[in-house]
Amino acid sequence: MGLVYRAYHAQLERSGAVKVLQVLAAGKTTREAAAALFLSPKTIEYHLRSVYGKLGINSRMDLAAAVVSEQSIVAHKRHLS
Repeated sequence: MGLVYRAYHAQLERSGAVKVLQVLAAGKTTREAAAALFLSPKTIEYHLRSVYGKLGINSRMDLAAAVVSEQSIVAHKRHLS
């Protein structure tokens, strides 16, 4: 899943979905994420459906694992630079 996530990450950044995913992965509800990001709950749900389909995940727990995995890869790369 890591390679698929990283390939999809650039597209997510352009759409603003990365911030949505980070907030949701931190445990916020759809409504809480919408309020925090000044988006509608439907926009949050749209990003979730899109990411779930692209990454082949089915739960927020899987989403959190993917985000944490990606963050640790980025941190490791920064440490090596």
